[in-house]
Amino acid sequence: MVGFSIITPVLNMAGTIRDCIESVACQIDDVEAVQHIIVDGGSDDGTLDVISDYPHIELIHEPAPGIYVAMNRGIAAARHEVVGIVNADDLLEIGALGVVSGVLEANPRVQIVAGLAVVERLHDGDRKFVRIAPSRGHKSQSWDLLFHGSMPTNAYFFRLCVFKENGSFNVDFAVCSDRELLIRFKLAGILTLPVKRILYRYLAHEGSTTLNAERRHDVQMCNERIAIAESYLAKGQPSSSVVRRFREWIAAERARVMMARSRAGEWRLAWQEAQMGLKASTQGFLVFLLRRAVAIPTARARRWPATLSCACRKFFA
Repeated sequence: MVGFSIITPVLNMAGTIRDCIESVACQIDDVEAVQHIIVDGGSDDGTLDVISDYPHIELIHEPAPGIYVAMNRGIAAARHEVVGIVNADDLLEIGALGVVSGVLEANPRVQIVAGLAVVERLHDGDRKFVRIAPSRGHKSQSWDLLFHGSMPTNAYFFRLCVFKENGSFNVDFAVCSDRELLIRFKLAGILTLPVKRILYRYLAHEGSTTLNAERRHDVQMCNERIAIAESYLAKGQPSSSVVRRFREWIAAERARVMMARSRAGEWRLAWQEAQMGLKASTQGFLVFLLRRAVAIPTARARRWPATLSCACRKFFA
């Protein structure tokens, strides 16, 4: 068995932090050891009173803004071989750490275990199933998932040495730093093993940055993704095939922003995004729009986006 350092960033989550702590604590007997680090950003709603009921918690006070700042503080304090992130409003699946421990023991070369996550929503006080993430298949090392998929980063468990050798979260990206982290690790060739087991349970709610019905941060997320891609292109390190993929990603995100601007009636800004997207990659821009145009929500129709995208790629090749 291996030991785990679980990191929980929190700010005013008195209503959910107890369940989060319990979901971690109930797994202690399944693994060698569990260190649960909670990094508090200045809670004043009773969160700290709940945490005080659990003497085993290692509490760090971090007044600096940003969830990724808090995560990095937790990673710096980690003592055990494997690191996981559990948000204060989420839960570890029962038995998750035992599963990860077994996978890592059986595969000593593996540095990251990538599991599945359930997205839930509160209904009449109970958590109700919404969907399973990732949404685009479970190929954790595929560029398609890293660029466009639903990223269940909290269902990923990392050997601590991965952070020590390759850095932790880039706090320049306030919303998409987890995506940048996984892209960086892929480019570094770090061995990731996907497992088709649910390891994590997200809670979708209106206070969530990414899992909210209004999608309030869509444009910000797109712009951060574009900035991530451009930062790697500026380094001049990726191969020509990876450069093409980054350019297609930029074009797809420009198309996404164009659609958001159009919905808001911001036609001039939408046209500017379209021009920049087509300049980055005509293929990437048109393929994204094609996939969106035929994404009819039926089981049979869902096969068409991938089929037409493949045909479009072959046409442009």
